[in-house]
Amino acid sequence: MESKSKLLGKYRGLFHDNKFRSIEPKYYEWKIYQNPFLQGKICLEKRDHRIVSSSTITPKKINLLGEVSLAAEIGDTITLPPYRRQGISTKLCRQCIEYALSKGINIIYGTPNQLSLRLLGKLGFMKCDYIAFTSMTKTLKPFLCLTSIIGKILLLKNIKHQLQQLRLFFKSRISLKNWLYKKDPSSKKENDYKITELKKIRDDIDGLWGLPRYSFFTIRDKAYLNWRYFLNPDHYHILTAKNNNDFLGYLVFKLDKEREIGTVCDFITLNDRIDVFYSLVREAEKMLKNMGVHLIQIMCLKNTAYYKALVNLGYKDILPKSHRPIIIYSKTKKGESILKNTSKWHFTLADSDNI
Repeated sequence: MESKSKLLGKYRGLFHDNKFRSIEPKYYEWKIYQNPFLQGKICLEKRDHRIVSSSTITPKKINLLGEVSLAAEIGDTITLPPYRRQGISTKLCRQCIEYALSKGINIIYGTPNQLSLRLLGKLGFMKCDYIAFTSMTKTLKPFLCLTSIIGKILLLKNIKHQLQQLRLFFKSRISLKNWLYKKDPSSKKENDYKITELKKIRDDIDGLWGLPRYSFFTIRDKAYLNWRYFLNPDHYHILTAKNNNDFLGYLVFKLDKEREIGTVCDFITLNDRIDVFYSLVREAEKMLKNMGVHLIQIMCLKNTAYYKALVNLGYKDILPKSHRPIIIYSKTKKGESILKNTSKWHFTLADSDNI
């Protein structure tokens, strides 16, 4: 009998490809069953001798309001069109929620699309309205980027995708004002750190990076970083800033499957040192340019020092008035406390399963 990770990988292949991360069985085996914190769960529904719907739950270790807790992300909620509106997705999501609760996990969150958002709202999930999680882009090679997109449109190659890329291009143009007046604190003084690319985290890291200053923060320790980036079947580049043996921050990026777009997946600096963040972003841009990448994208919480730094570096919101929702299961005391507490978060694309 085939494993659930293999069944889910085959089922996921029936839908459009994800150009930014794997949808192969080995990805689900890594995410769900090789999880270092607690084994997750894959819920599948079979009808008419085939898989027609799925949902998953993935445990994470977080610091919530100064306390270490297990949390879980709900994801991969997708149903074949002929089987929608029959309560199947609701049933599978409820199974995932019950599994998490049975393991003592009282914090369940997700970053759903609009279709899943309506479904999960019926199950007790609510949006964190005080969190604005936004997409930003920057063109690294404007002329090459534009000619590549236009060339593919003329060749009638994946027209819908290329039109989306054209829209991204014009949304990500660097304004003259930002180009002339950008502020880069890392250039004002001699750096007390060195930027290097790592192949594995060998040093112990407490994972807190200067807490407490966030009410919600995934603990980025040695176990998490090695599992998330180096044991992952996808390939990531991780840049670190170190002063001798002390970690001052890191940034992770990867390339899409066509090697046209670079995505900054994750970042954090000790006590939010923005000079270190600037240096990490600059090094990532330099490496991506050398790899022939045209466009770089990042998701960042607004109203943070990181967001302001990215604006200074020429990054622009794709849709300034539209944000990716972050939802919390509201039927636990901890879930309620998150929704009511409006303190700062640190949340990146890597805190979701979208990269």
